[in-house]
Amino acid sequence: MNFKLILLLTVNASFLLAQNIGDASWYGKKFQGKTTASGEAFDMYAYTTAHRTFPFGTILTVTNLSNNKSVDVRVNDRGPHKLTRIVDLSYQAAKKIGIIEAGIAKVSVIQKRTKPLTQKIQALYPKGNPYLTDDEIKKLDGKRSLGNFTVKASEAEEIKLQIASFNSYKNANNFLNEKQVDGVKMEILNKSSKTKLKSLYKVVILCDSKLSASKIIASKQYNGAYILP
Repeated sequence: MNFKLILLLTVNASFLLAQNIGDASWYGKKFQGKTTASGEAFDMYAYTTAHRTFPFGTILTVTNLSNNKSVDVRVNDRGPHKLTRIVDLSYQAAKKIGIIEAGIAKVSVIQKRTKPLTQKIQALYPKGNPYLTDDEIKKLDGKRSLGNFTVKASEAEEIKLQIASFNSYKNANNFLNEKQVDGVKMEILNKSSKTKLKSLYKVVILCDSKLSASKIIASKQYNGAYILP
């Protein structure tokens, strides 16, 4: 009994690694497609945030204290520039917790994890757990399997699941090489802007069905991942 209690407290402590309360703001259309501090292109429809100190890839739970609505976001930028604020959310994240109209809201910020599963696809782990310890991750690294997640695309149906976007091909290619694992088909799509003389490089996973893509989205390995039309 004592052992179980200690284990439970240890696990809960690993979930709530850090907490802070302060003001949150948001940014959107004006910065759409611009390069963030992480090198990733800003996507106002992804669940991301700017933070001054957390490492890129850190997952934070941001809760609007006025309505108790919460959202999980991934740190991919630096900010806010105003010292009175603690996070600067993407438009989509701010919309989910209801701060678009007000512009600023008092929130709590809880750190959940940093670079989960060494930034590999959580779906590749049977019964995948994003809160594994570093030692557990090392043990699993050589024992991955596709489990119930089928992500290899077939000729009959090819669903493109966007997991990141960049303004430079080099950054997109580096990201793809870091994430690439056996059994998962990934590629880079070059989407040129009709209004601006620049390209947007999208990293996508090719899935054999919307169900497979939806399972990867539900795993929350890539916050803001979505199926391309």
